[in-house]
Amino acid sequence: VDRGGLDAAIVSEPPFLANHLIWRPFAEEPLILLASLQESSDDPEYLIQNRPYIRFNRRTWVGRLIDEWLQDGKLNVHESMELDTLEAISTMVFNNLGVSIVPQRCVPSPHPLPLKRIPLGPSAKPRVLGVVSRVDSVKFQLIDALLTELVLLVESADQLQAIHPST
Repeated sequence: VDRGGLDAAIVSEPPFLANHLIWRPFAEEPLILLASLQESSDDPEYLIQNRPYIRFNRRTWVGRLIDEWLQDGKLNVHESMELDTLEAISTMVFNNLGVSIVPQRCVPSPHPLPLKRIPLGPSAKPRVLGVVSRVDSVKFQLIDALLTELVLLVESADQLQAIHPST
């Protein structure tokens, strides 16, 4: 987007933005702890410090957000691996290879794995998703239409979640 190769992109809230770019948020995803259903505890701090920790890639913005939360809470982890995708992390947790902190998807997976999803509480900043584009884009109407559809998609997912909390 910065160099003009893309008209727009869906990204986590960037820590900085060039003057010629605009970022417009459309969803917040709270951070949660993923744990196997075999875990007896629901205490996120206990699990983080006493189970192998599967780290979300720390080079990503959300990875940095997660690391900040761990550092602010002075939580020591026993890192076992570092992965790049929610799917890979979920699969490792499902197979009881550790626990992980990830954003709770604003639009749930159509086939979610049976996992404990434990809220971290208000001290954990959410991941904010938005659309980044160039201020001078000639396709601003299409980008606005994309943003409108994303907002509607997230609102629909919220309504479905309220009706069927287990999905």
